[in-house]
Amino acid sequence: MRRFVQILIVNQSEVRELLPMAECIEVMAEALKTLARGQAILPLRPVLWLPEKVGALGMMPAYMENLQIMGLKIVSVFPGNH
Repeated sequence: MRRFVQILIVNQSEVRELLPMAECIEVMAEALKTLARGQAILPLRPVLWLPEKVGALGMMPAYMENLQIMGLKIVSVFPGNH
């Protein structure tokens, strides 16, 4: 049986619009409780450095068993690139 997965990409302005800070604090508190109960997987984030450290790509994956969802935050850093 094939299962299709929907991928949602959310940019910074969409995050601010969809998740007000007060609500974000509540969501994060619940996420930390889930992690403390051992119902979440949150591995150390890998960082891929470019040669001579001119830039980096950081990945932050997570899985929450109670919601059966996973997510990935990707951050790219290039000093001097504004």
